[in-house]
Amino acid sequence: MLSFFVRGLKLKGSLTGITYLFTPEMKTLLQFQPWFDAASQVFFSLGIGFGSLPTFASYSPKHNNIYRDAILVGCANVIAAIFGSAVTFCIVGFKATVTYERCLDHNIDLLEGICSNGSLSGAICHGHNVSVPITRQIFEQEFMDRIPEFENLTLPDQTFRYCNLQDDLNEVVEGPGLVFMVYTQAINEFGPSAPFWSVVFFLMLLSMGIGALLGTLECGISALYDLSLSPWLKNRWVICGMLCATCCCIGLLFVQESGYYWFVLFDSFLVFYPLVLIAFLQCIAVAWVFGVNRFADEIQWMIGFRPNIAHMQDATYSWFAILACTVLVLCCILWIPGVALGRKLGLLGHFCAAEKLIEDRPTWADSTSTILD
Repeated sequence: MLSFFVRGLKLKGSLTGITYLFTPEMKTLLQFQPWFDAASQVFFSLGIGFGSLPTFASYSPKHNNIYRDAILVGCANVIAAIFGSAVTFCIVGFKATVTYERCLDHNIDLLEGICSNGSLSGAICHGHNVSVPITRQIFEQEFMDRIPEFENLTLPDQTFRYCNLQDDLNEVVEGPGLVFMVYTQAINEFGPSAPFWSVVFFLMLLSMGIGALLGTLECGISALYDLSLSPWLKNRWVICGMLCATCCCIGLLFVQESGYYWFVLFDSFLVFYPLVLIAFLQCIAVAWVFGVNRFADEIQWMIGFRPNIAHMQDATYSWFAILACTVLVLCCILWIPGVALGRKLGLLGHFCAAEKLIEDRPTWADSTSTILD
């Protein structure tokens, strides 16, 4: 990733992409989908609800400073997310710039051909010295705002295109399309070094995929091993082989011709909502079943001091503080049944990624999505 970041900074338009990344759009923040995507990203990047963090933490010494580790993991996650986004938007900015410049070159070639000869030259090229070559800067200053005037003057096979760098940046592909479309198209523009960077890119994807899979598998392996459900499950290699074979069989769905559709179905209906439910139940189990004070005592026994968190101390709160906390919690939770109810009643429309993907989806897709949901 660091190699791609250094290489990406040398590409034209990379700073445009980074600037676009850190420029907020207040209108977008009022929509539901960005907050949904942000919550999904936090769950996936931190591994909340997957069980991988408690599994790895169980191998630590009894008096390990988990307070420090929790802060380090959270900070590392934020830094990695920002760094990964910067790498991605370097490539996005480069691709958008190349697309924009090609659009300008197409219009310039068409304009120079008309200005040099033809009956339309007087209507289109007035005010411009035809002996001076039309550069991109000249086109943007003198002709960009006049493109709507040219639409009725050009021939059917000579059409001016509407060029807008901001629109090209807004067309950011997400999901697997970002990996297999945007990155690959950008790598093709690297010139003679494109084969080398292609190998580096897919090796990076392979290492990231294996790293993410190891944490998830270790959670399942440790759980089955500790349960001791059967004598032959005491062999870790048996459990590992069984889980890997199961994951391989499930993964065969995603390499079919309909693999992308299966991916969207699983991503939209099967992943995020169960994680939210698991995390919510974990909070209830720790705070009210096990007890937050007992939990703080256990942390004090491990690291030598109680966490400096107000809700872990014995304190009395005013009615206003309790009311404010209740309102905040309800605002965070009620949207889940509210969205579900709105979808069932048809009040929210078709906002799911699976429903946006293919309008004429087959009949079996509806039943599959219902089962997964």
